[in-house]
Amino acid sequence: ASGLGLPTTAAEVGYGTPEMAQEIGRLSRQSNLWERRVLVMAGHADGVIAFGRTVQEASTALLSALAAAYVLSAERAGGYCSARRGP
Repeated sequence: ASGLGLPTTAAEVGYGTPEMAQEIGRLSRQSNLWERRVLVMAGHADGVIAFGRTVQEASTALLSALAAAYVLSAERAGGYCSARRGP
């Protein structure tokens, strides 16, 4: 999530807990979560959630984040990537 600007929960918040629900609520109020439609649960290996009104909208948000991560990774490695960075 670092460098991508994705809303990210606090790492110490446990997965599937009421505290995680509160943390996601906080992100919905204090970040660009509704714009990005992807969040990262810090401290959790598979902690990525994408959402939307449809499966297509959620998958587009997730794929946009993945494409941006790919571009950022290539740039940091000194490589070239012809893809444009997403929102």
